[in-house]
Amino acid sequence: MRDSDDDDASLHDDENDDEEEYAMTEEDEDEPVVMSQADVRARNVSMMVNGTLATSVKPFVRGLVVEDPEVVLRRAFKSPFPNAPNASAELRRRLAARRVFVPWGTNAKDALAAMPKPTALATTDEHITLPDGIEDLTLWTPGDGVRDDAGDDATTTMGDASANANAKPIVVDRMLTRWLRPHQREGVQFMFECVMGLRDFDGCGCILADDMGLGKTLQGITLLWTLLRQGMDGTPTVKRALIVCPTSLVSNWDDECNKWLNGRVKTLPICDSTRAEVVSSVKSFLAPRHMAQVMIVSYETFRVHADRFNFDGAVDLVMCDEAHRLKNGETLTNKALCGVPCLRRGVLGG
Repeated sequence: MRDSDDDDASLHDDENDDEEEYAMTEEDEDEPVVMSQADVRARNVSMMVNGTLATSVKPFVRGLVVEDPEVVLRRAFKSPFPNAPNASAELRRRLAARRVFVPWGTNAKDALAAMPKPTALATTDEHITLPDGIEDLTLWTPGDGVRDDAGDDATTTMGDASANANAKPIVVDRMLTRWLRPHQREGVQFMFECVMGLRDFDGCGCILADDMGLGKTLQGITLLWTLLRQGMDGTPTVKRALIVCPTSLVSNWDDECNKWLNGRVKTLPICDSTRAEVVSSVKSFLAPRHMAQVMIVSYETFRVHADRFNFDGAVDLVMCDEAHRLKNGETLTNKALCGVPCLRRGVLGG
């Protein structure tokens, strides 16, 4: 009996030893292999010689790893709190709005009129020098004539421009002049004269029909920036501008404005937005104390919300890109654009 007990005990001890060895093996596998700096350097040199060296960046926190960061960053914000309202558009509107104190017994319009005017657009460096062979582009001087039959708005704002003591020559900003080619300088001059009513025809608009690749966008941005900063009576001609283009070009126009103007103009591009966000953006843009000077919107979005622009002073300049979209005057988009009470218009196409 003692021998059998000893055999059972020895078998039990062997099983315990096997379990401990297996547990130690698992622990050894879980533990990371720590290599010395010399070993790491030698391995990297060997892989570099063999052409198998690959660089990988590991996150500091494993929870920060995502499959596609771009998709996550472009996703709409969702509150982590349960049952939280989706009020991003409303909160954005409140943050952008300026509260005005209206004393008891006064009119809200009087309080708005007493508010300080928005700061002027940032000016460029006056010390910019033009390359050799390139001169300043002067679009108008106070001694030039002004057509008197360009419309009521044009008559009141430009009719006495030459005699105005505040009138100054309208010169294109040097930060843009330095990049304009000869045909672009001529195009900017042509667009300016047409939009300002200096040409001998009925209306204040133009069609720039240059071929593809000749820089129509830069010419349009040059005209836009010039009218936002200067005018024949010494004040800016345009305070709010509307750029209408195909959906695929909304982001491109926004990028081009930031590229050529270095962020000196506040743009409001509307692309891939919900209806509530579009309505909120349009209301903010058309507010008396608006922050953005230029709204960039697609033809489809503008057609849906065109009624919101149907009042005097909504925008001072309408610029349409890809003019072949407007070749049929009976379309709803064309009629919506014609319904905007804006005197100055420019169309780019070709």
